Amino acid sequence: CLPARQFHTHRFTSTPTKSLCVMADDTDVKGITDVKSPNDFLLLLNSRWKCLNIREISGATGDLGTFLPLLLNMATASGNSILNFSSALFWAGVANIVTGMIWDSPIPVQPMKTIAAVAITEDLTGNEMIGAGLSVSIVVFLLGQTGLIETINYLTPISIVRGLQLGLGITMAVKGIDLMTELPFAKDPDSILLTIACLAFTLLALSLRIKKKKYIPAALVLVVVGLLIAIVRTFVNGNVQGRPGVFVKLTVSDLTFHDLLNGFWKAGFAQLPLTTLNSVVSICDLNNENYFKNDASKKMTRRSVARSVGLMNLLTLPFGSIPMCTS
Repeated sequence: CLPARQFHTHRFTSTPTKSLCVMADDTDVKGITDVKSPNDFLLLLNSRWKCLNIREISGATGDLGTFLPLLLNMATASGNSILNFSSALFWAGVANIVTGMIWDSPIPVQPMKTIAAVAITEDLTGNEMIGAGLSVSIVVFLLGQTGLIETINYLTPISIVRGLQLGLGITMAVKGIDLMTELPFAKDPDSILLTIACLAFTLLALSLRIKKKKYIPAALVLVVVGLLIAIVRTFVNGNVQGRPGVFVKLTVSDLTFHDLLNGFWKAGFAQLPLTTLNSVVSICDLNNENYFKNDASKKMTRRSVARSVGLMNLLTLPFGSIPMCTS
């Protein structure tokens, strides 16, 4: 995912929308592992609900800037018969909810970006994309289950991961610019003016946050504005053919062992060090050593995170999900 020990998420973020939730009560039910009865589960839900505020909601929209473009382009590149947009969104939402219940810490879920980049830029087939996700998930789960994730972390130079991520970032940036310039309305005066206005509003929100300590949910406002523009544009153009898809769709009925190997070789192999070092190692380091250094109840282990990343994909990929990781 993103550079190890440099972590951008919907709550862990460098933007002014950052908001770390502090538990509102003294309950001993800190995560799903503490639930022993239905009453414990209700207490857990209540504690999470008390953490919800406008900053959390606005901060949560930060992930949409990478999640939706990746998902849309993966759906286009791999074909809707394999990657169903509705089911991919559904399982991503489920994964985010589950991670929020497991850990008393803001752990987001994003597509595996190396696999996504290969799927978009090199026309990875749908089965190969699923094969890449499954193969990486199997390896990560075994690393967590056996404890070898600690050994891998110790032996792998961080410079290798940074080099892979630099190449991936450049590839995705170039592809993103190409996709934007291909839009028929990208050079229209109203589109340019809207871009300038959004940028000015964001800078204003940042300035008020820094100088006057006033908070404006800039990310949430921009997402709502963009959504309204998209809805109006869709109805004005008369392009209202889309319909909600099936949430759960079996996608491995024709998956072969060759797809598994080919997917791992094309995309999974490059994704593996990023998942182990960023989605497991750096997320634990940031959580345990920076944000919650003095709160033992919020500590996470590398083994538990690795197992969770593996299981998350092994359980959802066969039913229409996309390769995902904590990032």
